[in-house]
Amino acid sequence: MKINIFINNRNRFCTLKGLVDWLSNKNTEIVILDNDSDYAPLIDYYKTVDCEVVLLGENMGNTALYKWGGHLNYPGRYFIYTDSDLLPKEDCPSDLVEYLIYSKIKCDEVNKVGASLEIEDIPDFYPFKKELMDWESKFWEKDAGEYYAAEVDTTFAAYDKLNTAGRSHNISNCLRTKRPYVLRHLPWYLDPQNLSEEEAYYIKSANAFLPSGRMVGMWTQKHKKFTAPKL
Repeated sequence: MKINIFINNRNRFCTLKGLVDWLSNKNTEIVILDNDSDYAPLIDYYKTVDCEVVLLGENMGNTALYKWGGHLNYPGRYFIYTDSDLLPKEDCPSDLVEYLIYSKIKCDEVNKVGASLEIEDIPDFYPFKKELMDWESKFWEKDAGEYYAAEVDTTFAAYDKLNTAGRSHNISNCLRTKRPYVLRHLPWYLDPQNLSEEEAYYIKSANAFLPSGRMVGMWTQKHKKFTAPKL
């Protein structure tokens, strides 16, 4: 049976395509949950991508999976839920999905098992590098044998429909993988002085309901380049 992967997305095209391409041909069934996107290249991509796209009709934010609830109707007990702005590192094994599912089955007592996020190569031009390092470093500190004991939000993670986290948002009692099962959170690698047209559009249209909303507001105020969203 293929593993269902639910990708939460709003107005991100390039990062979404990169993630979908990486996941293709890996025994997966991809379902994109779209939060009322209006970025034209993304809408065109939806018309051609070889996977299911669920148009939610509104911006449900990072907990869209639970507000939608349709994931419970798909076959299989275990699934992956993730944001769309992540990509496995070059040396991340191709069996990442299977490893996460295996880990969740083995560690049944935890709410979810997610992939760790790289923090050792964040570029200096990222405006919140210090704040990021201060926050994220703690997720690499609590050794739990094969894993780290750390909170997991909507980063790429394995869930169990019979577990609390499979039915409602819960970030506690989780594990993160050790190297080489590591992903990059791509917005951390953006140069605010050299944004692509897509990223500029995303920042201008960012919604406060998204987890990046407050950071986007801080970013725009710091660089005086875009109008900060109301929070």
